[in-house]
Amino acid sequence: MNAGVPTPFDIAFGIILAVVYLLLAIWEFYIFAQLQSLEADEISSKDLCDTINRYVLPEYFVHFIVSACYLYKQKWITFFFNIPLLYLHIKKFSNKKYSFDYLSIRLPIELKQALREHTLFLSFYGYLFAWAIAVVIKDSVVYSINT
Repeated sequence: MNAGVPTPFDIAFGIILAVVYLLLAIWEFYIFAQLQSLEADEISSKDLCDTINRYVLPEYFVHFIVSACYLYKQKWITFFFNIPLLYLHIKKFSNKKYSFDYLSIRLPIELKQALREHTLFLSFYGYLFAWAIAVVIKDSVVYSINT
């Protein structure tokens, strides 16, 4: 094969990463919906925090692994798109602000901040999902032309 031509492994790899981004976007949508339910007093803050906090670190870990895979595969542009969110995750983790506190999340300013933050995460994961799908389509076309 020619250098730079994607392999079937590259295409499968891209599909798997696109699915991971889709799942992360769905998870962020769930968090956003739960925060809106909290804002409307449909759910208790303790239930919200118990549900969401147990999955925050796995989300960070999955995003780190996906970014490391892009780095390993030398997909530089896609890796650079991941850097801002990686920075936010690392910053929150190092400051120990990655979990919700069920007492402070009821404060309107904290709730608005959490809603804004998870809207950003949702849009970012949605964008990365669309980007991953576009890369898979491009790789599929290039592969089919060169085989």
